[in-house]
Amino acid sequence: CERHRGFGDRRYVFCSPPSRLKRPSGSVALCAASRPRGLALRTLAGQVKQATPNSESEPFKMYSPEVSSRALFFCIPIRLTVLTSAVIVTLTSFLYIVDYRLFNQLFRSFVGGFGVGGNIATCLAEYSGLLFGVLGVMGTWSGRRDWVKSYNAWLWFRLLCYGVMYFFDFPLIAHCEDFVNSLQPTTEKYGYNPLMYNIAMNSQCSSTRTRFLVCSILNVALIMCSQCWYCDPWPHPSVHDTASKRSDRSDHLEPFPTSFVA
Repeated sequence: CERHRGFGDRRYVFCSPPSRLKRPSGSVALCAASRPRGLALRTLAGQVKQATPNSESEPFKMYSPEVSSRALFFCIPIRLTVLTSAVIVTLTSFLYIVDYRLFNQLFRSFVGGFGVGGNIATCLAEYSGLLFGVLGVMGTWSGRRDWVKSYNAWLWFRLLCYGVMYFFDFPLIAHCEDFVNSLQPTTEKYGYNPLMYNIAMNSQCSSTRTRFLVCSILNVALIMCSQCWYCDPWPHPSVHDTASKRSDRSDHLEPFPTSFVA
C-alpha cells in the first residue's frame, strides 16, 4: 500500500491489486480510503475483545486463577476437595445399594439409621447420592460448573436428611438402656426395635451412643465447613473483575504500525 496525506485527520491509501498484495500474518491490514485512525483502532479493539476468553464460559470459570488460589483449610485445593468429596459419596452410596449389611457395620455411626425414620432418611440420601456423586465427579473432572453446583445443592439436601435422622434416632440412642430396664413402656413409645434391644442387652449403649454422636457430628461439621468454603466454588465477582481488566487493556491498545493502519 502506498500512503498519501490528505486533509485534516484523513489519510488516503492506494493499494496494489490483490494478486500483488501480501497480507502479513498475524496483522490486520486496513486499506480503506478515507478511514480515520480512531475508527480503525476502535475496530481493532473490538476484534481483540471478541478474541478474549468469554467470562461466562465454563472452562474460564473452572480454571481461572481465582479458583486455583482457593483452598480448604488453607492447604487443600478447592477442586481436589470437591472431587474427593464426590468420590467418597459415590463409593459409599454404591456400597449402600450393593451390600446394605456391610454398609451398616461400617458407617452406621456416621449416618445413623437406628430406627425406621432414620433408615428412611439415610435411604433417600444414599440413593440420591449415587447420582449426584457421579455428577460431582464428572463435573469436577470435565470442568462443568453447572454439574458441580448441582452436587453442591445435593449436599444441602444431605444436611436436611441428617436433621431428619437426628430427629428420629437421637431419642432412641438417648433412651437405649430403657429397652432393657423398662421394655414395655419404651416399646409403646418408640415401637419395637430389635436393633436397640440387642445393643442394650449386650451393654453397648454407652459406647454406641458416644461413637454415634462423635462420628455423625464430625461428619456434619465437615460437610458444613466444606459448604462454607465452596458454597459457590466459582464466584462471579472475581471472574468478572478479571474479565473487565482484560477488556480495559484491550480498549487501550497500542496503535499498529502506520504501514498497516490508515
